Amino acid sequence: MEENMKRFLFIAITKGHKPGVYTSWEEANQQVVDYTFTEFHGFNSFKHACSCFKSRMSSICAEKDRTGETGGLTPDGCGGKRLAISGGGYPCRPIVSWLPVIPTEELNADFAVVSSMEEWLLKVCLEAEIPCPCFFKVERFVGEQGPFFGFMAVIPGHPFEIELFVTSRFSMVEKAAREDAAYEMLCVLLDVTGKEIRDYNYRKAKLLGDSNNALRARVGQLEESYEKLKASYDSLVRRHVKGERF
Repeated sequence: MEENMKRFLFIAITKGHKPGVYTSWEEANQQVVDYTFTEFHGFNSFKHACSCFKSRMSSICAEKDRTGETGGLTPDGCGGKRLAISGGGYPCRPIVSWLPVIPTEELNADFAVVSSMEEWLLKVCLEAEIPCPCFFKVERFVGEQGPFFGFMAVIPGHPFEIELFVTSRFSMVEKAAREDAAYEMLCVLLDVTGKEIRDYNYRKAKLLGDSNNALRARVGQLEESYEKLKASYDSLVRRHVKGERF
């Protein structure tokens, strides 16, 4: 676990040797050592940490139900018992053969989103008067490459009486993966709240305009070539009708 997690008073481990909310970085770090596919998040509010932890564990249960897995977990952590899950850890990292990774071209400046998706997401949450999302970071290693970062975003408290959680694509750029999770959650919230975001991105509009101008120029060239071919064809037809030799 990164040293910068020490700045948080509470650390929620949702995927580790013993998931739970910890007040000590050292103790929390023990839960992720030699554990494959860890997931955690730092908080400075115990109430917020517990709320997000329970919501994320609930979403993990929902994921397992959909995939047919049985882990014996309940949203509050084993029916009110102290949450402790053994197993699932590995002494070495396995090779992951495939990951849903953000394409390189989407990280190019030409496709960069000017407005932060996370900022829009927070605005929608405040407007809808629901809790702000929590992002749990996940790391993956593919062979000798890595780490690849991914995020699980969850809205604590189930404000719409449904599980509100999304999974981002992975990226070697941590910020890009977090933005991807924010975008996915934003789409979900806009759907359940019926709200809209009307944002005119001038840069994208300019790129689109330049692309359209290039297409128009190409269409003009094709039309000119077509007219020349048509004129040549009409001339050949007329000569054929008159019996002229070619």
